[in-house]
Amino acid sequence: MKKFSFLMALVCAASMAFAETVDFSQKNFENSQAIESYAGETFTVTFDKGTNNNAPKYYNTGTAIRCYGGNSFTITGKNNAVVTAVAITFGSGDGSNEITANVGTYSNGAWSGSANAVTFTISGTSGNRRIQAFDVTVTGVSGPVDPVASFGNAVLRMGNTLDLATLFTSNSTGAVSYSIVEGSELATLSGSVLTPVAVGSVVVKASQAAVADEYNATEKTATITIKAAVVAGPATTYTSNIALDANADLKASEAVVNIDDVAYAAIKCGTGSVAGAMKLTVPAGSTKLHVHLAAWNGETVTVGITGATVSPASLDLVADANIKGSNNNYILVNEPSEDYYFELTLSDIVEATELTFSATAGLRFVIFGVNVEPAPMNALESVEAQQRVRKVVENGQIFIEKNGVRYNVAGQAVR
Repeated sequence: MKKFSFLMALVCAASMAFAETVDFSQKNFENSQAIESYAGETFTVTFDKGTNNNAPKYYNTGTAIRCYGGNSFTITGKNNAVVTAVAITFGSGDGSNEITANVGTYSNGAWSGSANAVTFTISGTSGNRRIQAFDVTVTGVSGPVDPVASFGNAVLRMGNTLDLATLFTSNSTGAVSYSIVEGSELATLSGSVLTPVAVGSVVVKASQAAVADEYNATEKTATITIKAAVVAGPATTYTSNIALDANADLKASEAVVNIDDVAYAAIKCGTGSVAGAMKLTVPAGSTKLHVHLAAWNGETVTVGITGATVSPASLDLVADANIKGSNNNYILVNEPSEDYYFELTLSDIVEATELTFSATAGLRFVIFGVNVEPAPMNALESVEAQQRVRKVVENGQIFIEKNGVRYNVAGQAVR
């Protein structure tokens, strides 16, 4: 996520100072991806392995770029801009290697000085420092400059509307207009308000006019994913009508999910490094399976179901609704406005059948509120059921008779 702030008025006729934040944990790098350089709006950072055999790499653990002993990185102002301050944010698990700068003054993640480029070197031959983000201040940017705008992607449900202006951010005061560039058959646009027509993906564009002697014009695109209206099961389905058992061998442990301050039995599947799975048994004659599934906090998970003919056999948990918490005591986030409830159709369940839910993409999910529906009774079974259970009125008193045994309304057998 980029963050830009206007720090001061014109330094000279058209010279400005800007502070820009680049957060590498938000850049969608692949785990263990080697990073050579990254270009911000007003500066670039170049990484070099220097005297170490290992080049700087991004890792999900710590959500940061690991710079090893002997590695270096250089921050350079664009278009001859002068770097005057750098603040480094370190990721979790950061090391203790000393960091030195070739110019200016550096201490504990903060650098100050005046240079078009400053090089930071990680001391030692082992160990590493985990660089998660830079806050860089530059001066001497000649206008007009890029407005440093961002346009965020979003999810829109059928039946709702979305104001695209809430997704677009910029420092410029230039007028902004919006348009649909892909998927115009899926949505309509009135001003900045997008109204969905059908499920799919729509690419929208924000166009911002230039401001003389300050900002250039800009165009940014975003993808709006249109999804079906929420189908949420009634609260009673939060309680399962079949057993939810821990499966230690599958990394599935017993847990509870708290919804509206009520705790419901659940199974937490997976760990931070092992994909989750769990087994449950549905009784013979089951035709439908109602289930609540939520991804772990912020993750995107796909869960596949095997062991019988199930439709759909794969469920995408897109972290619209997700689980957070600790010690197997969790809270459902964003419930009930987003994905978490699914209805599955079961075929040919002629005997008790074991189903397996497995994370086929991603790692962790929580399952709760699992309810099965039996096959509907045929005509003969319905008649027999009516014969087995009936209401009896005798001497003005009501009894229930089941399989030849008579009960009073309190449920006590009458002999």
